[in-house]
Amino acid sequence: MAFITIADETDELEGVIFPPAFRKVNHWLKEEEFAFVHGRVENRGDKLQIIAEDIQPLVMEQQTQSNEKIFIQTHATEHAQLLDTIGKLAQKYPGLTPCVFVSNNG
Repeated sequence: MAFITIADETDELEGVIFPPAFRKVNHWLKEEEFAFVHGRVENRGDKLQIIAEDIQPLVMEQQTQSNEKIFIQTHATEHAQLLDTIGKLAQKYPGLTPCVFVSNNG
């Protein structure tokens, strides 16, 4: 198991990688490494935390526009705040992949 910090120029998000996922990445994942992180976000003691389920290396030179989309699912109670935050980040750092937001009523 490993604890991680995911960061960009604006904020940080703490996270955890459980042993099955960590065994797949411990040979290449290092500090300051760019990576795609797939997982779920949990609220722990008034702080968001990501549970990383899959991590893949990100090679910046290989990034081109694709037909892929990013799907972000939120709970209805968090939707407005998260949408505002993500919208500001997307405007500041536009990318090539479209994002789709889904609000859960659960």
